[in-house]
Amino acid sequence: MLHHRNVAYLILAHADLPHLRRLVTSLPVESVKLVHMDRKFGAPPDLSAVPNTVVLRDRIAVYWADFSIVEATLSLLRAALHFRQIERIVLLSGSCYPIASDDDILDFFAARPSANFMKAFSIEDASPLYHDKLSRIHIGEGSIARLAGNHPAFNHALSRGLTLLLSWRKRDCQRGLAPLKPYFGSQWWSITRACGEYILEREEEYRALRFFEHCFAPDEMYFHTIVANSLFGNDSIVPFEGRGNWRLANLHLINDGSLRYVYGLSDLERVRRSNKLFMRKVNSAQSGPLLDALDARRRRGLARADKPDPVEIGGANNVAAYAAIGAHRGH
Repeated sequence: MLHHRNVAYLILAHADLPHLRRLVTSLPVESVKLVHMDRKFGAPPDLSAVPNTVVLRDRIAVYWADFSIVEATLSLLRAALHFRQIERIVLLSGSCYPIASDDDILDFFAARPSANFMKAFSIEDASPLYHDKLSRIHIGEGSIARLAGNHPAFNHALSRGLTLLLSWRKRDCQRGLAPLKPYFGSQWWSITRACGEYILEREEEYRALRFFEHCFAPDEMYFHTIVANSLFGNDSIVPFEGRGNWRLANLHLINDGSLRYVYGLSDLERVRRSNKLFMRKVNSAQSGPLLDALDARRRRGLARADKPDPVEIGGANNVAAYAAIGAHRGH
């Protein structure tokens, strides 16, 4: 039987510490909460007061649409698998928030113990836009920052300039990724422990995966390509139906217009009617009243007499002992 302590929430965060605190506090006390805070944020946040919450010590400077997002996610995945009791892994951003109650989320996963929620379509069957994401060389800001340091304006301009300069050149994806077939999907997913272990094994085995280092938004292809080329992806492959990451949402309510849209109180009914477990994007500046309303609703869903007592994996006094796990490894 699945318990909250068997679930790990991996959180990629880069800003908005007040909302990050609210997010980790909103998740089940017993569950493992692992946070990767973008190194550019400065000193790591102190979340030691939140039980079973770990902020990784070895943090990566993360850049938009850059391979550094993949590296940060891999660090979180390694950290999650450090805990032997973990059976279910859920990837969230620092701009996410749960819609369903803790027990509804747990019941959903308990009813689907072997399911991996990572929808993906074959890029070979998609529109030219997705072919270009894969075949055109993208020089991300992370690649430049590793050489030149963190100079945001300069790195951004150089990244755009070099990418534009190289835009005429297209790589042979079939040859570069062989024996893998490329797939595309939403960055936010949930997988089983076995699938997570498989991803890390393939990450070590397939040199072809380094092809994604110079792709645009590789976090929407890297993991999906590994999983869809395995038995773990049997139920995840979907047909290409057009542009829009919201079409590929797994467990999240994602706006079907702008991906920058921030949910507020005016969206309450839409959120309530959703059958999703989580939502994004929300923040502390615009979403407070909405989250207050959702919290009240979620608390009513948690009113169960048979709810077990919290079982901590570490607690505030032992966070430091876990904080070094999942350290980024160079290739």
